[in-house]
Amino acid sequence: LYSAALSGEGSTTLNTPLARGGQTWFHLVSPDSSTVVYTADPNADGDWELYSAPVSGGQSTLLSNGLPPIRLEFDFQISPDSSTVVYRADQDTNNMTELYSIPISGGASTKLSGALVEGGSVTSAQVSPNGPTVVYRADQDTDGVIELYSVSIGGGTPIKLNGALVEQREVLSFQISLD
Repeated sequence: LYSAALSGEGSTTLNTPLARGGQTWFHLVSPDSSTVVYTADPNADGDWELYSAPVSGGQSTLLSNGLPPIRLEFDFQISPDSSTVVYRADQDTNNMTELYSIPISGGASTKLSGALVEGGSVTSAQVSPNGPTVVYRADQDTDGVIELYSVSIGGGTPIKLNGALVEQREVLSFQISLD
């Protein structure tokens, strides 16, 4: 993964060193253009990790904290103030995708999704345009029934946003207004 000036004045490697066959994949530039968040499989072993690096070059930071291998989803997001990364991963409970936030500069991750019912999973998430809230879809309360929740980007108790659903129905999609 490289950054280069539009003037063509060279390029800078951003990613952590990769073993033969290792690779970077999905990446996002922070809204303030200072940081790139990216996924990498540095050892070519199928264990994808989440990293951040200054756009200008410098040391990459492992955001997934060197946890045991996790199944990381590639739809992570950066908060509008460029301070936080929100991601989905099978990190704490085997075969359960949950929602987390972590400072873009590294540190401890915070689980955002509440306790999920056995078999539950967070299926999608979006950071609000003003940044302090994350909205997500999950079968958090009833396995197989996807509902809509919101939670502070720093953690807290999730709030269910939808009313009672008709049997065998679920929330299919959502959009957050700009305000």
